[in-house]
Amino acid sequence: MTIWDRVRKGVGQMAAGVSDAAEGLRLQTEIGTVENELAQIYADAGKRAKQLWRERRIVDADIDLLLRHTDELEAHLDELRQKSLGMQDPKAAPQCPQCKAEVAEGAKFCGNCGAKIEGNAER
Repeated sequence: MTIWDRVRKGVGQMAAGVSDAAEGLRLQTEIGTVENELAQIYADAGKRAKQLWRERRIVDADIDLLLRHTDELEAHLDELRQKSLGMQDPKAAPQCPQCKAEVAEGAKFCGNCGAKIEGNAER
């Protein structure tokens, strides 16, 4: 076997390795995409289940326990957000109390969700 035969064989093996790596990367990307879609569907289903639970249209002990826990976590999250807001730069633009979107100085309503903005006077 000549040196050129060895080079061709090595290049062929390297190309096959690159092709395998590219296919592996493509598969990992597709797996991530499907996992993200599945997570979004579960999140949407959970939100719908909570809505039905609040309307008393779902009565199940396990779901009741889980959704009561989400209420506790949401309350804790609100507390953390309030603490975080207290630590922000006082010169920062005001935020909507409902959706936390930035609102213009002096705005009476949030441009994102329409919530009324209390105490947003011009500085």
